[in-house]
Amino acid sequence: MPTFLTLITETREGESTIRDSIHRTATFREEAQGFGVTVKELRWTMGSYDGFVLFEAPDSSTACSLLHHLTSKGSVRTQTMQTFDAVEMESILDRAQL
Repeated sequence: MPTFLTLITETREGESTIRDSIHRTATFREEAQGFGVTVKELRWTMGSYDGFVLFEAPDSSTACSLLHHLTSKGSVRTQTMQTFDAVEMESILDRAQL
C-alpha cells in the first residue's frame, strides 16, 4: 500500500482547543480505519509544523478523502506527500532507466 506523510498545522480553532488534541488524534485513528487506512505513526512536533501523521492508504484518492474529512472539522490544515521505501525507490529508478 502507498505510504503518505502528512504535516499538520493547527488552525486558530485547533489552537483554542489544544487540550482536545489527544482525543482528536484517537478519533482520527478510528475514522482512518473506516477509510481502509492504517495510521503507522502520529506525533506532535515543535517548529514550523505542529505534528505529523504517517499512514498507509489503498491509493491516493482514499488518502485525499480521509484528509478532506479531517480538515473539514476545522482544527487543522495539512500538507501531504507520498513516501517511498528503498525497494519502491529502486523500482522507480529502474523504470526511469537511470
